[in-house]
Amino acid sequence: YKWTSLDGSKSKVGLSIKEFLEDLKNNKDIHKIYFHNLSFDGNFILYGLFENGFIYKEKIENENEFTSIIDNFGSIYKISIGFKDRIVDIQCSYKLTGLSIKDLGKLVGLEKLNETHDYNEIKNFNSIDELTEEELMYINNDVEIQRRGIIECYKMGLKGLTKSSACFSLWRNMNFKKIQGKIGIEYSEEVNHIVNNSYRGGITMINPLCANKLITDVRDYDVNSLYPSVMYNEMPIGQPLVFKNVEDIPKNYTQRLYLIYIMKANIIKPYIPFIPTTKSFIFKDSYDYTDNLEMLEIALWEEEYQLFKTYYESEHKIIKIVAFKGESDLFTEYLDIFKEIKENAPNPSPQRTFAKLCMNSLYGKFAQNNYRVSNVPIYNGDIIEYDKKEDVTENKYSKAIASRITSYARCVLIKAINKDPTRFIYCDTDSIYIKGDYEYNIPVDDKKLGYWKYENSYYKFKGLKAKCYISTIKGGKDDGKMHSAISGLPKEVQNTITFDNFKNGLTINNAKKQIKRVKGGVIIDNIPFTIKVKENNVITNGGE
Repeated sequence: YKWTSLDGSKSKVGLSIKEFLEDLKNNKDIHKIYFHNLSFDGNFILYGLFENGFIYKEKIENENEFTSIIDNFGSIYKISIGFKDRIVDIQCSYKLTGLSIKDLGKLVGLEKLNETHDYNEIKNFNSIDELTEEELMYINNDVEIQRRGIIECYKMGLKGLTKSSACFSLWRNMNFKKIQGKIGIEYSEEVNHIVNNSYRGGITMINPLCANKLITDVRDYDVNSLYPSVMYNEMPIGQPLVFKNVEDIPKNYTQRLYLIYIMKANIIKPYIPFIPTTKSFIFKDSYDYTDNLEMLEIALWEEEYQLFKTYYESEHKIIKIVAFKGESDLFTEYLDIFKEIKENAPNPSPQRTFAKLCMNSLYGKFAQNNYRVSNVPIYNGDIIEYDKKEDVTENKYSKAIASRITSYARCVLIKAINKDPTRFIYCDTDSIYIKGDYEYNIPVDDKKLGYWKYENSYYKFKGLKAKCYISTIKGGKDDGKMHSAISGLPKEVQNTITFDNFKNGLTINNAKKQIKRVKGGVIIDNIPFTIKVKENNVITNGGE
């Protein structure tokens, strides 16, 4: 391992976890240290802490105690270690920047060195002198890229545990007085149920008429900063009221969320359906969009509800309407600041990239639940296992706002798709692929926020399901290049995919990397990857 100070004046190369812990203990200037993939390296640190006599506590009160923040899926956000004179926080710089070391290096002017070492080779070093020049160059390069990247984050004011929490802190500090009593308030159980029902991600689907078919002459468009662009719209704030009739809602309660019960509904052909019949926000491609709906309860914001009435023939009834007051400029100041930085900074540059990150990463924090399940590390003398812990934290956010933002964004996509549904092939949140390499009737501009940008043309396109397609680029410097987007399949393996072998059931051996907990930390296993498709496109890609 190697650590270096943020100003670059101090550094140390070491060989063991025990030596690393001694470094933290003896260097009184160290209060925080970043690993770029703490979900991997943190497993070794946790093991080393237990092996060296440290005790896990919910709250550190004495030296030789530690605590952690590990989510329900085993992702490690933070490890805090108590020493005699201070607490040292170990955090994940990847969760703060959202960029790999390779991409971060391109931004800060230091290219990541090519990897030539064998990850499966077992190495035991007794002294620093046994390290090869190549290994020292590699670790020095990675840490220097990370150091420069964190400096750029700090310049932008990003100092939180994750990029979304850092952005939320920036926004809240700008608007502290303005948001008092408007967000972070408790809703009734009834309102929570309806708001939770309404919160869905972006629409990602392939037109069933195009699935598993080779399509020629295709083009795609992306929305410029879709989520930031809709965040300029009016947002629901404050304590809502619940009504049964629209006529009873006061005029100043302009943000309206309809809980409806659909007895029967059919999409009007040739329009494309957009009401999901399954719900899973974590696994976004498990949404199922069908032409026909029956006996479905769903919550839709005003504009999405009107689109439902436009594009479906239905028998439905309004159960309740949750009405909020609206706030028009909730995010304007924040977005304008980073929009100006992004537009004026060189491309590429750290300033432009992190300004874009600040614009795109704010919204998600509003959806955070104050109830969460975490993992608590338990050492059984051999490997580390996890117990589950339930927490209820202070409610500082607003899922209603997060839900409203995603609804606004879906409406942009729904309207674009149904401009000419006969040309629609595929969509993913803020992008659409259409038949025919000629103009499409949507507002197009390369730079304007919220406008569609023409991305590429393709000789060929083939999609199997959501987040699972391949294409051949047409024109430009990448003419003839194969492009693949297969969720769960590592990029370095995707070049094995061809139009001939790309189909349901394709298995690639040793394609996926899977972490396995062992004595001492973790190892990386190589496992097969299989494309699995059901008729309703609900099954996700994955390893066996």
